[in-house]
Amino acid sequence: MKKVLLAEDTDIWIKTYKRLLIKQFGFSVVVAKNGKDAINFINNETFDLVVCDHYMPGQTGNAVYAHIRKSDESKNKNVVFIHHSSMPCSYEYAESDDDKNFYIIPKDGDVHLITSLLEELGFGD
Repeated sequence: MKKVLLAEDTDIWIKTYKRLLIKQFGFSVVVAKNGKDAINFINNETFDLVVCDHYMPGQTGNAVYAHIRKSDESKNKNVVFIHHSSMPCSYEYAESDDDKNFYIIPKDGDVHLITSLLEELGFGD
């Protein structure tokens, strides 16, 4: 079974994305409610995919992303960042590295965007 780290601090979004990731894609989902916990999970477990919010308590999505890309075991993993489209979103690491495994989608209630992306990445049936 493929395993995903869902780094998200808002309960309604955790519920929404967790349900989608389990029911539609059959993932085993590990939830981190802040950047520090996400980094701890990444240090201790192996994930096929990381879905990460940009704004979280403690360390932001930028810190999580930077940590992933510094790790030999994680640096080639697909990372999907979700963010409120009304808020600015900047990922300097992806911009500077021209990262082909880095995706940004708005967190606007339309789960079809993440569904389409995950299917395109080969996580569908």
